[in-house]
Amino acid sequence: MKDPSPLFVWKLILLVILVAGAFMFFFDPLRMVHERKNDSLSSQLSRLHFSENETGIIFIGNSLMDNALPLKEQDINKALSRELQKQEKRNISVSTFNAAMGDFSAWDLKSLKDEIMNSSPSVIVVQSEVIVARYIKEPELQERNLDRIGMWSGLLERRLLVGLPQSMQDQAKRGKLIGDKLIKQQIGKNLKVELEKQQKELYLAITKSLWSGQNVSDTSADFLTSREFIQRALSQGIRVIVLELPVSRAIISLAPEHYFTQRTAAIRSLSSRGRLVILRYPRVLPDEYFRDFRHLRPRGRREFLEWFIPALARELM
Repeated sequence: MKDPSPLFVWKLILLVILVAGAFMFFFDPLRMVHERKNDSLSSQLSRLHFSENETGIIFIGNSLMDNALPLKEQDINKALSRELQKQEKRNISVSTFNAAMGDFSAWDLKSLKDEIMNSSPSVIVVQSEVIVARYIKEPELQERNLDRIGMWSGLLERRLLVGLPQSMQDQAKRGKLIGDKLIKQQIGKNLKVELEKQQKELYLAITKSLWSGQNVSDTSADFLTSREFIQRALSQGIRVIVLELPVSRAIISLAPEHYFTQRTAAIRSLSSRGRLVILRYPRVLPDEYFRDFRHLRPRGRREFLEWFIPALARELM
């Protein structure tokens, strides 16, 4: 059989590249995954309906809120019911629905607003970052930070292999040894120490990309969409509570001066009659309470819930 000519091979490679590029352009995998999540949430909300004799609460936010709340909605219900009974001295039926998901944004508020309103909640708790998205003043700053993340990711991958037998290195490169499995099969303690160090540097690089050079915008499409959503909820007699989650010391050091004050002021401007409630966690937590400077560890979640459950219960009475 005659071997294909080099020209034919290059034409074939070019065709594959063009087809792959067209697929990525028209069928963005990240967008498709997000839309599948959104569709799933939409169907769940469509089936949701709170009864008149219960206090129905919907939590709206991204992965930060999802990580801060108990894993099961039943646990939130029990904690709130116990706290209300302690404060109010009577039984109050509470039912919650956690709509927080990975990258929830004001775009999701707009697409899901009808399903949320039609479920007849008594209260909607919205994470502040859904309402006031962060905007980078210098676009090239984000590009530099993303380059830094890529650098640390590559370094972390190389450091993972240090000290491992060649057979294990080969398995790791083929994706058969990752994460905890790789750590458990490490040689000595030096690799684990190095891994934790590099992970921390990677997480810090990611945090820098998200928080350095940020700005509050009260004229963005996100903010205007959120304002429309909140005003509609308030006009329907639904109480809206905006939740400002705990932040780490690292984020406080990276965020622009007065950022959080400006964010709170922007949120307060959404309700001229004071009907909007803002719950802001009152302390800055140590970095050790977070697994990546942003998402709470179980220890940080317990610390947050000790404050949040009583604070939310007081707003429900």
